[in-house]
Amino acid sequence: VFVTGTAWGPSAAFGAVSVSWPETNRQYFARFDTNGTADLAVSFGGTNVWPWAAVADATGNVYVTGDFNGYASFGDKTIGAARYGGIGDAYYGQTFLAKFDRNGNSLWVRQAQSETPDSLVNVRDIHLASNGVWICGFVNYYGNFGTNLANRVYGPVTVVGSPFGYLYYYMG
Repeated sequence: VFVTGTAWGPSAAFGAVSVSWPETNRQYFARFDTNGTADLAVSFGGTNVWPWAAVADATGNVYVTGDFNGYASFGDKTIGAARYGGIGDAYYGQTFLAKFDRNGNSLWVRQAQSETPDSLVNVRDIHLASNGVWICGFVNYYGNFGTNLANRVYGPVTVVGSPFGYLYYYMG
């Protein structure tokens, strides 16, 4: 069993296994055996990161996706993007997808980023597919998923209501 999330404070403990970091909060990746005993914990991300979903494949690789602003670290890999829009101040405007092996080693990380200060690209779900993984989310205006325009999506989203709102999506 794999678990990912955000811990507030300098560390997180999972029974006898713990992980620490220098920031006030960070994300963790923990692995448990079938009896619920933790046998691994590693940190990733940064202070402006929200992991939203994770899925493991049959070989034990784990894919984690979420949103971030500024930078996020995954082992020896770091991604970065400017703080652009978000659905309110508590949410971030850029998206990541990271692959970990069963031992918590970061194999790769990809990002999708918005183009302008009033845009965002967010993710909320992930699923395994025969040809890799699929992430699902939304963009407001433009989101780039790579370096060429074939990997660009567009379409505005509007949040109506406060403090709780409804998302209205438009074709894109």
